[in-house]
Amino acid sequence: MAKLFKFDLLRRKITAFGYVGDDVEGFTEYQFNEALDNLEPGDLWLHLKSDGGSIEAGMSIYNTLHHFPGQVNVMVDTMAASMGVTVMLAGDNIQISKNGKVMIHKSATIAMGNARDFRGVAQILDLLDQQTAELYEEKTGKSADYWLGLMEKETWMGAKQAVDEGLVHSIREGTSWGREPAQEARKPIFSQRHTGELAAKLAEVQSTWQQINDYLSK
Repeated sequence: MAKLFKFDLLRRKITAFGYVGDDVEGFTEYQFNEALDNLEPGDLWLHLKSDGGSIEAGMSIYNTLHHFPGQVNVMVDTMAASMGVTVMLAGDNIQISKNGKVMIHKSATIAMGNARDFRGVAQILDLLDQQTAELYEEKTGKSADYWLGLMEKETWMGAKQAVDEGLVHSIREGTSWGREPAQEARKPIFSQRHTGELAAKLAEVQSTWQQINDYLSK
């Protein structure tokens, strides 16, 4: 099975295909956290194709990308649907392929229990929908109520409409996207903390060898 989540350290690029929150048929918040945890500040590229998935996983990935210290460039490859849209919106510069699609809808789940349980589930779903609509409002300037109306009837958009609605900044043209840096201008792969830890380990090894040499020379 092809890897659906890839992180290219040298190019500072993440490829995330499939379901949000699924480590077998998609990608997870843990993979994003691990990839970005020790990456130096700077531009980042995300190549995204997702049919949606877990709301909590998607919100967590959004938070991780949103707070990353650098410009996040997102390229949507054919599809960003449901929670995939939330991940997409973490981008500072969002592009979509000419044949790309965006789909938004209200939250859905499977539940069991009595009437009280189902009323509680409905309240949670309403809360999740409101949070999602407020995120759309923050990103586009259009009201949360406007977005709730579109979510209610499940709305599909082509690339042009996604740009017109303000969810995407531009349609991808040509063979490149974002502002991918030249090889010589790329940021260091390892953080200063890792560099310091490596230097300390080397100093420790050198000290040990010196003690051994001193002992043998006696």
